[in-house]
Parts: sequence; structure tokens; C-alpha cells
Amino acid sequence: MGISCGATLIKYLLFLFNILWLLLGGVVLWLGFKIAMWSGDLEDIYHNNLKTGAIVVLAAGFLIFVLAFLGCCGAIKQNSCMLSTYGGLILILVVLQCVGAYFVLRDKGKIQDNIKDEISKNFQKWNDGTTDDVAKSIQLFQMTFECCGVKGDRDYTDAAGVPSSCCDKWAANKDHLAKETCSRSQVKWKEGCADKLEHTLTNYMGGLGGVAIALVLIQLLIIVSACCLSREVRG
Repeated sequence: MGISCGATLIKYLLFLFNILWLLLGGVVLWLGFKIAMWSGDLEDIYHNNLKTGAIVVLAAGFLIFVLAFLGCCGAIKQNSCMLSTYGGLILILVVLQCVGAYFVLRDKGKIQDNIKDEISKNFQKWNDGTTDDVAKSIQLFQMTFECCGVKGDRDYTDAAGVPSSCCDKWAANKDHLAKETCSRSQVKWKEGCADKLEHTLTNYMGGLGGVAIALVLIQLLIIVSACCLSREVRG
């Protein structure tokens, strides 16, 4: 069935919107993989739901890819049913994103306070003589985020030194040296891990928020375009 010039323009704009959506979906997937990697390093330090969060983000990225593919096919094939279904699913997704964003922003302060408390409690285990597994997790944590102690190297009370990760001298393959130390004079990372993690999470949440806003705007354009094209195809 032939369509008007305006509908043809919408058709190709809808295709372009979905290509952009695919790219943004790739960014969401990358953030999900990043959070998943962090959850492994943080497992013994902070028993949290980061892994669940990573799964949710990855699922969202995968869903974006599926929906974008559906939109591309619906636009190119000019399938009214596919376009209508696609527009409805996008609308539901926009509502869910807004609800999720509300809860994240509402509980942001509680989440950050909980993270600081858990880090303080688990880092203190180093001074009390912890197991090799927790010591290794502390070393990995400090190497990952380039930090030392909760608020700084003074959190470590051992006169012999601080964890070697504070001096950037520890490698993950040193399983037999989980409790390896270095001199305080060699400390490279001066910032405490609580503040460093908070800043890092804030930056990534800001990046994720920017991507989410861009996604919502594109999704609204997609909904309008899909409805217009679907109406034109039904003729």
C-alpha cells in the first residue's frame, strides 16, 4: 500500500530513531557489565544488591535492542499491527522507567549511607585480623577504585604498614599474599574508599541518568511516529 510523502519521511525517521536507540541501548548494556564487574569485587566487602541491579540494567539494555529491532522491522515493512504493538510497549517502558527513576532518587541518600556503613564495618576487619578472602577483597576494592581505607590510610592501625593496594603494588594473582602490606610513605592513593566510591557511583548514576533522559525523549518521538505511521498504513 502506498503512503504519502509525509508518512514516508516518518517511516525513515522512525528507522533512524531506532538506530539511535540501539546505540543508547549499547551504552546501557556497557553500564550493566560495569556494575556486574563491580559486584564481584564488592561481594565480600558490601553484601548488597548490586548484582541484582546489574541484571536489571542488562535486561533493560537487551529489551531496548529487541524493541528497537521490532520498530525497525515495523517501519520498513509498514506493518500496522507491529507498529501499534511497538508503540504500546514503548509507552509501558517509559512509564516503568519514570517509576524506577523516582524510587532510585528517593532512596539515593539511604543507599549511599548504607554503602558507607558496610565499607567501614568490613574494612575494620583488616585491623582485627581478617581471613584471606576478605583481605583479598579489600585489596581488589582499593585497586579498582584507587583508594585507601575508609577515609584514608590512617584507618589502618598496623604500624608495619598498610595494604599494598594503597601503594598500587598489589596484583589480583597474588592469592598467597592477600595480606601483603607496604610502607605508609609509599601510599599512592590518598582518598578514602567511602568518598571515592560515592563519587564514582554518583558519576555513573549521572551518566545513566543522562542516557535515561535521552532514551525517554527518543521513546516519546518514537511513540508519536509509530502511531502516525500506523494510522497512515491503515489508510
